Amino acid sequence: MPEKVNEIVPLISRYANNQNKVSEADFSANDSFHIKIEELSRTIWAPAVDGTQRQTRWFYERARGQYLDAKGREKTLAKKAAFTSMHPTSQKFTKTDLAKFENTWQQLPHLVSLGAEKNFRELTIKLANRGKFQPDEDYFKRLVAKAIL
Repeated sequence: MPEKVNEIVPLISRYANNQNKVSEADFSANDSFHIKIEELSRTIWAPAVDGTQRQTRWFYERARGQYLDAKGREKTLAKKAAFTSMHPTSQKFTKTDLAKFENTWQQLPHLVSLGAEKNFRELTIKLANRGKFQPDEDYFKRLVAKAIL
């Protein structure tokens, strides 16, 4: 039954969760769509702005706390500062942010105004109906453009 692990483990977590607050968005962190967005966010550079030579990256936080964990893994203060410079907090976004960007772009204010979790759930349903959509570099760049807008 190893092929069922990705299906069963999230269900165990969902139904055993009665002490710590875990959001519905947290349960979809291992979805292939979100894994691919994370991979793209770690490899695609954003153009330098304000006449600087330094490029940055948009950091997709697929699982809660990834940004601070990644920054915390840096050993020295200089490396932590370099991480922040490369991944500014203003360019960090989460799964619920992604849902907000997409549904706002699709002109669905009635979904966006439901709040982060319910809006995310609606996006998840749309993605499931879409089939096994795998984002690519163009999709990621358009997503970041939506975030900027």
